[in-house]
Amino acid sequence: MSWYQKHTKADLAARIAELEAEAERLREALAPSGDTKADYIGEIIDPDTRKTVSWSAIKMIMAMISARAALNKDTTP
Repeated sequence: MSWYQKHTKADLAARIAELEAEAERLREALAPSGDTKADYIGEIIDPDTRKTVSWSAIKMIMAMISARAALNKDTTP
């Protein structure tokens, strides 16, 4: 008996909703809003130069974190 045969339509609908919410969270993490960018740009400073880190550097760091999180199924938001 498959997983789908063991569950009701309500179970499947709930699971679809969970997966859609997770997909939306991941999309948002990969495409941050203007507010998110503004929050990060002023807060991250290179400790060696005392200069603000560029958005492109922050985006690259976030992409690396996202890639690593995708490998770890226990990661929570």
